[in-house]
Amino acid sequence: MSNAILIRDFRIYSRNKEYFNVFIIYVFILCAVVFGMLWFADTNKKPLNPEYGSNIFSILIISMSLAIYSICPVFAVNITSSEKNNIDLIKSTLLRSHQIILSKTFVIIANIFILIFFSFPIMISIMPICGFTLTGLLDCYLIIFIYALTFGMIGVMWSSIFSRMTAISVTYISVGILSLGTILTPLIMSKILKIKLALTIANVLNALSPFWILSKKISETNLSDKIFTIPLWLFPILVYFLILLITIALTFIFVRRW
Repeated sequence: MSNAILIRDFRIYSRNKEYFNVFIIYVFILCAVVFGMLWFADTNKKPLNPEYGSNIFSILIISMSLAIYSICPVFAVNITSSEKNNIDLIKSTLLRSHQIILSKTFVIIANIFILIFFSFPIMISIMPICGFTLTGLLDCYLIIFIYALTFGMIGVMWSSIFSRMTAISVTYISVGILSLGTILTPLIMSKILKIKLALTIANVLNALSPFWILSKKISETNLSDKIFTIPLWLFPILVYFLILLITIALTFIFVRRW
């Protein structure tokens, strides 16, 4: 039964022109960023900074992850809201709550893989210029995948409670707090409120942001540091895996009340 609803979801969204257009725009933006930076490097008369290649890769990874984190939550909200609106039809099939959640999880994972796959040829083409390795790229993809899956499931959770538009708003607020609010908090505390946070607390907050940990990974700086005896690169993965489990558990509770 869960396979049937999963196939149905894939068919619905593979025929959706709106999502197809989003994917095209996504690839176009990535290509534009790469072309613009390479054009600047080629036409610039002054000697470029030796780290310019790394900066290109960093900006491209951040742009790609930002696009994925923007697309996946609203995609998750839409597929769950459509399921919620058709709950009267679903009840007659005796489909269980965990099957609904499982099918939505697989669709979100497939959506993330598609977005990553579209970016892969672009990344491979500029790796020799940027001096980045395939292993490092795959590590970045792993980080992006875990964060994107968590953000997508947050969208599923909120859409199981609220209407579509409210769920989108609450989802983006939640994602914004986790991805940007966590790195802004230490800056606000120190620069505006003049409160100096302990280094461990500041690192914990910063590590919750995918953009911070990606920039650390690309620059390969201080990745050997530890947070509570946990390696810096591993800490956000464990935390977001825990958030993902909590989100799935809450979603299961809310879906059972439909």
